[in-house]
Amino acid sequence: MVNWKRLFSTISKVLSVLMIALLSLLSGCKFEGKDMKADLFFDAKMVSLLHAIQRKDSAAAKAMLAQGAELNVRGKEGITPLLWLIMQKDLSAVELALQLGAYPNFPAMIEINRTGPKPAQPLAIIAGDGDNQLFSLLLKYGASPDSRDESTGRPAIFGTIGHDNWQQFSLLLEYGVDINAKDRSNSNSALYAADLGKYDLVYKLINEGASATEPSTTGASVAWRVHLALEKNAKNPAFRVSEDTHKTKALLEERGVVFPPSTPQEVREALKQGQ
Repeated sequence: MVNWKRLFSTISKVLSVLMIALLSLLSGCKFEGKDMKADLFFDAKMVSLLHAIQRKDSAAAKAMLAQGAELNVRGKEGITPLLWLIMQKDLSAVELALQLGAYPNFPAMIEINRTGPKPAQPLAIIAGDGDNQLFSLLLKYGASPDSRDESTGRPAIFGTIGHDNWQQFSLLLEYGVDINAKDRSNSNSALYAADLGKYDLVYKLINEGASATEPSTTGASVAWRVHLALEKNAKNPAFRVSEDTHKTKALLEERGVVFPPSTPQEVREALKQGQ
């Protein structure tokens, strides 16, 4: 005979894991989680606190916090109360949680592969295709513009570049983002944008102070990406390059970069020799 209670419990746990995994893969899906019930991740005490915050009942929420409830904790699958509220896309509830002491930089622990859970800060999780008002609210309450999602190995600014979210990108600049923050491959924002062929943004980032010469771990650089694009266009005019690609090359030459630049292999060899 089927044990329906046990089966339902197992299915619920599996669904919670899958939803968290999808949450981390923001490049492929919209950031929403309104169907994710709080009791999938938290005990009854925390569920009551979250529901009080959703009702905007600050008195009840404060009473629960005074009795030992804590907002800066992690539930099942590494999710935090603040992140759960963010997933509900309830701006006023998120703001109340922040006012009650939820730390905007407290990371969830997200696992998307077999390397184990990695810290992921809320701002970095929603960077790009997350709600712009929530993004702005987190910054207002102290979220670091340099927030990172180590499950992907990227800082928040990469998410805004990847999703062409110029409103979030501008907010990060306004709040003093490190324009040269790097991902696991040692690529900064300009090189990441060049990898995506977004030379309008590459040009802007270099003018904002992004390094155009520092290579990734593979030896690639912004100059090398520009060179490849223009070389491909020269060999095959059907392959079009934007005016911004030419502008970026001119800007690099103004700054002393010689074309053609060193190949990735040459760069790697030079790095090995300590040059």
